[in-house]
Amino acid sequence: MIFEKLKNMKLDIIEGLYFEISDYFLSIDNISDLDITKDKIHSLTINETGNKYVIKVNAKGLSEEDIKIIFLNFVHFIEYSYLTIYSKKELGDEIVYELISCLPSNDGFYCEVHFKL
Repeated sequence: MIFEKLKNMKLDIIEGLYFEISDYFLSIDNISDLDITKDKIHSLTINETGNKYVIKVNAKGLSEEDIKIIFLNFVHFIEYSYLTIYSKKELGDEIVYELISCLPSNDGFYCEVHFKL
């Protein structure tokens, strides 16, 4: 069951993933002031300890549909084929996506992608 897989995930900073994230977002012409940061966290609802990537994108002038397309293309670009799950929240002038993806070994990563409107 998917909930068992989520409980057993080991989320961490993956060597080289930072550069793949950067390459993806820097290749998009309509996005300015890209800021990608790695942010260590001490607890997750999925795992007791782990790391995440926090990606902040200034998306002024882009429509919600454009942002959705950018995010879904990012998922397609970065995801592991075994398991990928994401969610979306709208927080005032910001759209935040959370993304988790893992390998069959349960090793994976967690990203927060913040689109500032």
